[in-house]
Amino acid sequence: MYNKIIYLFLASLLCGCASLGSTLQPETAESTAVKAAQEMTEEDPQVIQITVEESEMAEITLETTAETTPEPATETTSEIPTETTEVAESYVEYDPGVISPEEKEIIKKLVEDDLNTPDVPPEDDSNVWADIEALQAIAPQHVDIWLKILDKWEEAFQFEREGWNLSEETLSSDGLCFVVLGFKLNPDGTVAQELEGRLNRTLELALNYPKAYIMCCGGNTNETRSEGAAMKEWLSARGVDPRRILIEERSDNTSGNALYSYRVIRNIPSIRHLVIITSFYHVLSAVETFQELCVLSGDYLDVVGGVPCESALVKNYMPSTLANWMYDVFAKFWTHAVN
Repeated sequence: MYNKIIYLFLASLLCGCASLGSTLQPETAESTAVKAAQEMTEEDPQVIQITVEESEMAEITLETTAETTPEPATETTSEIPTETTEVAESYVEYDPGVISPEEKEIIKKLVEDDLNTPDVPPEDDSNVWADIEALQAIAPQHVDIWLKILDKWEEAFQFEREGWNLSEETLSSDGLCFVVLGFKLNPDGTVAQELEGRLNRTLELALNYPKAYIMCCGGNTNETRSEGAAMKEWLSARGVDPRRILIEERSDNTSGNALYSYRVIRNIPSIRHLVIITSFYHVLSAVETFQELCVLSGDYLDVVGGVPCESALVKNYMPSTLANWMYDVFAKFWTHAVN
């Protein structure tokens, strides 16, 4: 114990002499102190061990601080549409309730009368206003919604008069979804020529505007697979990221396309604007069907245009057929699209 005290005293004396300007160089004083400390280790190794550990920890801490300073994170971007968890605006979907047979007939006549005179605004069409008055007499709660639908159809007629031209601003906008309507598949489950024409136009738009979603509509018109599944496979094989492609596989007509695609689209809040893609003879009635759906959605969605595709077929839909589509969207919206 006494030796230990003497050694500590000598080490302190040597260090003190160095600090007072002794003739010893700093390196010599440090060497002497270390030597004296090493000699003490034989009697009490723990003293030196503690000192070494503290010294090493100090050095390690400094080195770690210098080497592990994190670099600023860089933001990565992707052209694949991303989801939000919030709807931008509040909206109220329309529940028509129970519709009587008499009301059904008035609604179908209203649709036929309006579509038969596309160049006449509803307020100037005596037949349309007679239908509105008849509806007011038995179901006044539905008059306002049908006036809104008629106004929307005026937009569709305007799209047609302008040649279905879509601006770059519209096509590049956020929240856009291209809705391509299906067509019966070939017996072997491959895409028919009529449908391929619609898909070729969809492919062109999808590759040029990679922020947009694509909605493929069509149920099982073939025993092997649905139109929607076949369309998604066709687009994916040609370079469209499948994460952008949505499908519905339950519809068998245009009104079903609208109702069942809405069930999918309403679960993706970032989608707010629709462009309808179908054959040229079908595009006006298809846009009107989806416009009606958008009004019933509480204007949560909006049809911003249509894309008419070339076709070897020429079809003329009877007004009664169109009236059935429009009535189905109205009557089945709540039970088919929402619930």
